[in-house]
Amino acid sequence: MTSPAELPPSYLLQRLRDAAARSRSGLFLYPLFWLVLTQAGGYSAHHMAMVLLHACGLVLGAAGRLYLEFDLERAAAHNFGSAQRGFRWAAWGYQGYWGLLCACIFGTAEADNVRWLMLMATIGLAAGACAIMAVDATLARWYPPLLLGPTALLMLWQGGPSNWALAAVFIVFFFYAQRIIRLVAGDYEGRQRANLLLEERAKEIAAAHDHMRRLASHDDLTGLVNRRHAMQLLQYQAVQHQRTGAASFSIALIDLDHFKRINDQWGHGVGDEVLHGFAQLARGVLRESDTLARWGGEEFLLLLPDAPDGLPEAGIERLRDHLATLQISPTVPALRLDFSAGISRHRTGETVEQTIDRADRALYRAKAEGRGRSKRG
Repeated sequence: MTSPAELPPSYLLQRLRDAAARSRSGLFLYPLFWLVLTQAGGYSAHHMAMVLLHACGLVLGAAGRLYLEFDLERAAAHNFGSAQRGFRWAAWGYQGYWGLLCACIFGTAEADNVRWLMLMATIGLAAGACAIMAVDATLARWYPPLLLGPTALLMLWQGGPSNWALAAVFIVFFFYAQRIIRLVAGDYEGRQRANLLLEERAKEIAAAHDHMRRLASHDDLTGLVNRRHAMQLLQYQAVQHQRTGAASFSIALIDLDHFKRINDQWGHGVGDEVLHGFAQLARGVLRESDTLARWGGEEFLLLLPDAPDGLPEAGIERLRDHLATLQISPTVPALRLDFSAGISRHRTGETVEQTIDRADRALYRAKAEGRGRSKRG
């Protein structure tokens, strides 16, 4: 079986919480059983002081463990390893104390029925505790020897066929209890790993969904919005302008000059670096409210909402100045880039397509007049 340490810390903490919650359900059964069992055969009448003293010890031990378990969340948040060790040692100490009491009764009781009742009760407690606490296999694995070990050793020391037979039963039960622990712990850890796998698959599906949703609206190479999403933004701006009388918007079509020459001379890898580098630079230079989209190939569309006359030209020229001085391709550091642009302002009553067409015709004029310039349409 895979090591529990490979599980995330949150799962280990949940395992510790479950072990603490399960232990609380039986803590005060031990002093209750102790008081009830010692009434058999008149044992308490002959050993009243010892019975009450150890009953108080069991109650105080249960109260201490209860406090420790309620404080477990805070302790685990501070130091999980220390909290886990503290919980285990407290649990082992409590079970060991009961095991010593069982051996004490077995060795001091005059009536055989008292010894038999104590042995049966301890075996029952050991079986139940192993099954309940096996969510923490390391913790539960020591329950059988702690609960039954002192009495088994006493029986072997006292000798006699009946004592040896009972000791053999105890030893066989040790191995049986270990089998119970492995089965329960394996089932618990299996469920934890299944839940972890489901969580990981859910995260992968969510990430894939987010990626597909982004691909539907963004260009994978540049990270800019794509043509389809840009058209939706333009339509929205046009509707807002028509319905509310909001300020109109401007657009600019930008075409990188001599981009085909870059691909032919240095390859498409450098061409991709240029496209990506231009997109990153433009987003740093333009206003936060402006939207740059990859329109197609080496062509980009710039949406400038609430842009007064003169602002589009100023922003585009600022971008051109940055391009002239900054490295655009890590592979070809000396490469410098320029572009041509066509600008148009959306007019009341015209469609978005008409606004784009005017910008496109202005871009064509800019390229025809020698590139590296902007024209208004």
